[in-house]
Amino acid sequence: MNDQIEFVDIKDTDTLVKFLPQIQSLFLECFDKPLPDALWEWAYLNNPCGQPLVSLAIVNGSVVGHYAVIPQSLNNSSKTLNGYLSMTTMVSAPYRRFGLFQLLAERVYSRIETTLVPSVVYGFPNDNSTAGFRKRLGWTILEQYQVIQVTPKDWHHKCKLIKKCVTAESYHLDMNHDDIRVWRCNKPGQTWTINNGVGLKEINGVFDLMYYSDVDTLSNIVSNKPINIISPQVVTDEVNGESETLFPYRFGFRAFNMQEPPSFFVQMCMSDVF
Repeated sequence: MNDQIEFVDIKDTDTLVKFLPQIQSLFLECFDKPLPDALWEWAYLNNPCGQPLVSLAIVNGSVVGHYAVIPQSLNNSSKTLNGYLSMTTMVSAPYRRFGLFQLLAERVYSRIETTLVPSVVYGFPNDNSTAGFRKRLGWTILEQYQVIQVTPKDWHHKCKLIKKCVTAESYHLDMNHDDIRVWRCNKPGQTWTINNGVGLKEINGVFDLMYYSDVDTLSNIVSNKPINIISPQVVTDEVNGESETLFPYRFGFRAFNMQEPPSFFVQMCMSDVF
């Protein structure tokens, strides 16, 4: 079967655009929903952090495997780090026993590794993909994260607990640059703004806490509506307030050209889902 497969490592967006119809066809097969042009262009063509890294598996002109990361600028209190968000991992059903997932990912990772620049690929694996990312791609998977909904009454107590989980060395998406901020706050189908270091997106009478510049800004949030936030599970275990766990949202990563693995300040804006 491998003799029939052609591997293509995309080096520029002009080449990538030519494969969009085949990528959309594979997306529809794998996720049973269409991939909108606007969303794809936002993530892959208009990203101010840089060009995506994409590897494709092609059989008879059809894309049967797809692994991609899009660059993300990460920072902490003193440093910046090259980040890459892993997204839209896909393999056509007849080709899922031939190791394409691992082969395509490692082709992308080798390009990151050869830069010799400290970097991290990260993402939010679902139940179906977690084992593969851990066993085949060598990811560290952190199971403790989940999305919780906090009532206004419980908010300040929750903030105190979250502060215990974040250090000055923890990395998050760098929203200090105007172009990155405008891009991330205007994902197709949604618009939100950052005020005083806090980004809130209202949806169905509830706020999603998309971004906060540091944990100290959390205490400044005043809301009469519930707030959804990605939070370590230890926080929800420690509090008996009026918060509700909505769903688990595990976080994973693989570091490159680094002696020690980084720590993270995981927020909704780091995911392409929110």
